[in-house]
This record gives sequence, structure tokens and C-alpha cells, in this order.
Amino acid sequence: GDLMSRMLSDVEMIQSAFGTKLTDFLQGILSMTFVLVFVFSLNARLTFAVFVVAPIVLLPIVDNARRLYRTSTSSRERIGEMGSILGETLHGQRIIKTYAMEDFEASRFRIANERYFRVSRRTVGLQALNSPLMEVLAGVGLAAVFVYAAGQIAQGAMTVGGLIAFLAAVMMMYKP
Repeated sequence: GDLMSRMLSDVEMIQSAFGTKLTDFLQGILSMTFVLVFVFSLNARLTFAVFVVAPIVLLPIVDNARRLYRTSTSSRERIGEMGSILGETLHGQRIIKTYAMEDFEASRFRIANERYFRVSRRTVGLQALNSPLMEVLAGVGLAAVFVYAAGQIAQGAMTVGGLIAFLAAVMMMYKP
């Protein structure tokens, strides 16, 4: 059951990776390169400031993504465990009935199902945290950009139009 679950899941992931995801990745790399050149041409200092702050802001998101990957892997393992128990139970149905082991097998499946439920609940919680976390951190990063840009505008080193163009370009980097 576990092996079958992993194989089916892995085949699906490989098909997805070589299908749309590879072209999306290549398009994203190309877009990012052009947008980076454009952003640096607009305001190199502000771009460097963004690239110093961005990794700090992204650390919690990366940590959440790692935890999400681990719980997703554990969830697939729990599904495999349940499939294995179910297969064994169905295959050995006569022996189970002969030795009156129905309650034992039902308990075994219930325990595996509870483990799957706990892991799934943790996965859903991490997925639910992902979007608000990204929005809050993006807001903090945007506020930092505004504070820095306000100083640049006050000194005459940047215009409001330059800031808007810069922000639009940074938002384009967010999409790929």
C-alpha cells in the first residue's frame, strides 16, 4: 500500500514537473532576468536595499514551506499505511474471521486513520498559515521600501513616478 501510494504520487509529480512546471520555470527565469535589469536601472540603491531585506522577510516563509513538505510527505506515508492495512485485511479476510480478529484489525485501521487525520490537520494548518504569513511579511517589506523611498524622494534622489515604476517592476518579479 505504501509503495503503491508513493509510486502513484511520484509518477504524478514527475509528469507535472516535465509538463507545465518546466515551461513555467523557464519563463519565470527569463522574466526575472529582464525585470531585475529594469529594476537596477531604475534605482540601484533601492534594489540593493530590497535584496538585503527580502531574505530576512522570506525566512519564515521558507521555514513554513519546509514544514509543509515534511507533513505532506508524512501524509502520503500515512495513506500508504492505511492502504497496506486495508489490503492485508481484505486479503486475509478468512483468517481474520477464523481467529475472530475483526476487532483487532478494526482497531489497527482506526489507529492508522487517526494518525493520518492528525498529519492532515497539521498540513491544513500549515497551508492556512502560508497565505496570511506571506501577506503580512509583504506588507512589512513594502513599508520598509516606502520608508527608504520617502527619504530618497525628500533628498531629490528619486521621484514619485520612479517609486511607482520600481514597485510595479517588483510586483512583476513576485508573479513568476
